[in-house]
Amino acid sequence: MRVVHGKIGSKKNLGEDLCVTFGNFDGVHLGHQNLINETKKYGKTSVVFTFNPHPACITRNHFEYYFLTPLSRKIDLIRDLNPDYLYIIDFDYKQATLDKDFFIKWLLDLNVKHIVCGKDWHFAYKKEGSIADLKDKFECIEVENLVKNGKRISSTYAKELLMEGNIKLANEILGRKYFIEGHVVHGNSLGRTIGFKTANIDILGNVAPKNGVYAVKVVHDNECYLGMCNIGYNPTMNMQKNLRLETHIFNFEKEIYGDNIVIYFIDFIRQEVKFDSKEELIAQLNKDKNNIIERFGGEFL
Repeated sequence: MRVVHGKIGSKKNLGEDLCVTFGNFDGVHLGHQNLINETKKYGKTSVVFTFNPHPACITRNHFEYYFLTPLSRKIDLIRDLNPDYLYIIDFDYKQATLDKDFFIKWLLDLNVKHIVCGKDWHFAYKKEGSIADLKDKFECIEVENLVKNGKRISSTYAKELLMEGNIKLANEILGRKYFIEGHVVHGNSLGRTIGFKTANIDILGNVAPKNGVYAVKVVHDNECYLGMCNIGYNPTMNMQKNLRLETHIFNFEKEIYGDNIVIYFIDFIRQEVKFDSKEELIAQLNKDKNNIIERFGGEFL
């Protein structure tokens, strides 16, 4: 897969005849995968168009938009699906105001022949363009929505599930384990004083799952480890104002400040609780650890 950047209207030569799909593809969930895989079925050069930044950051001034996947990881996930091109539209205020006729002319100039889309797809300024505007110029392949538990699989649904702590179902519709990636930063070092040293990373623009304790897989330096992660405010010891993501990695003693780690969420274990004493907290953490090892340790033997 080749990755190219450009604007709506730029005349890049991507191939003789193109089969394309458009979307934000945040999360690259099963619905997104279905669209992307469909572009490879028609003997054309397959092209996935996405936007950077997310249009909501421009059109709605949502500069603190929370993502399921940062751009770098979105590229990796789309590359795994093996389209011929990923075209990243460098989106800005001017791009957001282009009308549907400009958009359609651009597609014709690119030699687009097939467009793969969901049945509710709209495009251009204020979503004025619809599939009906395209059918006399392009072969439109309308892909049925994928549904789980009576709801359309979407980035919004995945976020809702994560914020409810329903990690298992969120992972099902993503087609993979949800992850948050970052560099290990210094915390208050209280964890090591109670036997549970933690690796802390900033959540930044990632969607934070519901506060609580999770079974997680941690990847550091291409090695996988089992661990438990707490998302919350440390109500028992050293209450925090800002949300924190702290991970205790089992059987791991390396100093990794500044290193990159990836936290893959396996399952929700319990809600964050304020305990009456440090001793009660330690006892519960040991129960959590033993519970996680008993349920998921076999994957790491």
